[in-house]
Parts: sequence; structure tokens; C-alpha cells
Amino acid sequence: MDTDLCSQAEGRGQIRRPVPAPKRLPPLPKQSELETALGFLPTLQQLGYQDDEVAEAMQDDPRGVLPFRGGEDAALARLQKWMFDDDHLKDYFDIRNGMLGEGFSSKLSPWLATGCISPRRIWSEAQRYETERGITNKSTYWLVFELTWRDFFIYMALSQGRTDAKQKGACAACTSAFAVVLGSFRTPWRGSSDKLARWKEGKTGDPLVDANMRELSATGFMSNRGRQNVASFLIFDLGVDWRYGAAHFEEYLLDYDPCSNWGNWVARQDVRAVAQPWNQRVAGDGSDAHEVAAAGLTGQRVNKFNTKKQLSDYDPQREYVNHWLRGERGERKAVLRPNSEDRPWEGRRGLVGG
Repeated sequence: MDTDLCSQAEGRGQIRRPVPAPKRLPPLPKQSELETALGFLPTLQQLGYQDDEVAEAMQDDPRGVLPFRGGEDAALARLQKWMFDDDHLKDYFDIRNGMLGEGFSSKLSPWLATGCISPRRIWSEAQRYETERGITNKSTYWLVFELTWRDFFIYMALSQGRTDAKQKGACAACTSAFAVVLGSFRTPWRGSSDKLARWKEGKTGDPLVDANMRELSATGFMSNRGRQNVASFLIFDLGVDWRYGAAHFEEYLLDYDPCSNWGNWVARQDVRAVAQPWNQRVAGDGSDAHEVAAAGLTGQRVNKFNTKKQLSDYDPQREYVNHWLRGERGERKAVLRPNSEDRPWEGRRGLVGG
């Protein structure tokens, strides 16, 4: 279904140009109450946070890929730097699986999720890049292709309409819509709450998973490659209900978007097959039903990933895992590869979300 939509959108659809900014806006009504209301912003302390929590929240983790700042100006500055100044768009397809550093992807998703920049604007700038640089290749196409996947999940949610179902925690409209897609079933998930907690804290014993989860907790960001691996690990190695993973991403991701998040975790209707006992399946050739992806991806399938192989393929020098697992004060200088006996996630079994 998603492939069909993208094919039809590319073949028949026409992307509208972004609307130019108005040259001027009418002044606000000069009413004291309105001015007071528009000028009031509660402090974090007034919202219930302690002083030490506020101070910590105001500090960016120096290990993060980028100090994200809100607003359209910041979004446009990031786009200009990544696409034009650093000239990364022409190589995007080849570098997009990186995990360390700010240049391997556009990092525009937080601004997209908060409405600081539009998909049309990114597409328009990509068109300008192709014209000015005289470069049109798979990389320039792929960035726009990923925006099409983003649209797919929006339309997927809209196709289910609004419901009156009461949801706790997650976005009601979106999660109820995807619940319709999933259908009604009772899941036989076997992962314990302890396994879920260790996954969230980055203490599973798997270096690649732990490094990514710690990056998410400290910065609110995780790479495309990281999201695929931690999602696969939670579902297929730990046997935990994927919805706990989706809810955790909702809580921590700076680029959280209800449709992209829950839609990518559902990753097509074949998530129904995940209701089979998780330890009775093996990874297939991509045509089977192991299609639970992670938020913020681009509709790609997630089979049961071999995280050891992924670590060797995408972090061969262990630069990324060392960056996040050495600790805040640099206690650990290296991260050892886990051996076949070092698999703490294969401990006792319990029921999570059964």
C-alpha cells in the first residue's frame, strides 16, 4: 500500500510551491488583556519542575549531534548549512546511515515536526540545489522520497478518520487510527518489564542498542540506523510489545510526530504477524512479515537485525559506541564486543502488555 501511494504520488502528483512569507502583518488589537495574554509564558518551575531539573534542561549534552534551536530562522539556517554550505545533499544516499556527527543527515526532522519548516520548502530548496549545482542523482531524489513516506503515514492516519476512543499517553487520534489498522488481537509478548526498563536506560548489554538509547535519553535524537536497530532489538530479541517502544519514542524524541512515530512502528499492516510468538520467527528475505520499523524512518522494513553485524558494518572502529558508552566523565576508554555468553537480555521471562 505504501509503495503504491509513493509510486502514484511521484507519477501523478504535483508538489505545490511553498507560499511566500507575507511582506507585512496587520498590528494586533491594542487591548490590554490581549497583550497580557500574548506576553505571558509560564516558567518551568510554575509548571511543576524543580530548580535542578530546570537547570539541567537548559544545558545541551556536549556529546549530541547538534544543539537544536527552535524557530524558522534556525531551520532555514540548518538547511542552508547542510544542503548548500557543506554540500551534503549530493552524497546523502551514501552517508545517511551514519550515527556519529551532524553531517550524515539533514537533521531537519525536529523543525518539520514542530512546523518551523515545511516539506514544500525542503523540496523547493532541493530543486534549487539541483539547478544551481547541476547535480541530479539518487541522493537528491532520496531526500524528497523520504518526505513522501512522511506524507504516506499522515494519509494512513487520516484514512481511518477520527474516533472517540479514549487513549492514555499517546496521541488519541493517531493511535486509535492505527489500532484500527492493527485490528483486535491479544498479544503473547514475553518480554518482562525489567527488559523494557533496561532497553530504555541503555543497559541491555548490547553496545549498539545501549549507545543509541543513551543518546536518545540525553539529547532527544537518534539516527535512522539506530532507530531500526533498537526497534528490532526490543521486539525480536527482548520480546517486548512494540507499543511500549513507540510510547517511549513519543516521550523522548525531539522530532516526535504522531503519524510518523506510530506509523513507522506499525510499519504496514503486517505488524499483525508480530502477534505470533516472537521466538518462533527467523529473519527472512524481506518478503515476510517482520515489518516493524521505528519512528522517524522512511517506511523501510525492519527485519530481525543482527546488532553485532550492524555494529561491525556501521561502526567498525567503535567510534559511536565509545562516544556514548564511555560515560560522562570518560571512565571507559573502550567498549568490548559482547560475546555469545554476554547476553543479559536472555534472562528471566515475564509478561509485558500481554
